[in-house]
Amino acid sequence: MVLLLEDCGIRRADLPHDLRVYADRRTVEMRYDPVLSPTIDYETELASAQELARFLAHRLRRLR
Repeated sequence: MVLLLEDCGIRRADLPHDLRVYADRRTVEMRYDPVLSPTIDYETELASAQELARFLAHRLRRLR
């Protein structure tokens, strides 16, 4: 995910620490895994994804 963010002009260092950790854990391959992992807390993952979306939306609003 970090590469995708960097392609959009957002450097890894621009992310708050918790979002940096979240982005570092994400991989493209995860999207195509046909089985959900029983060891992942999906509520926490969703909350992190939503927090990242809010951060990115805020950054985009500042660019306007």
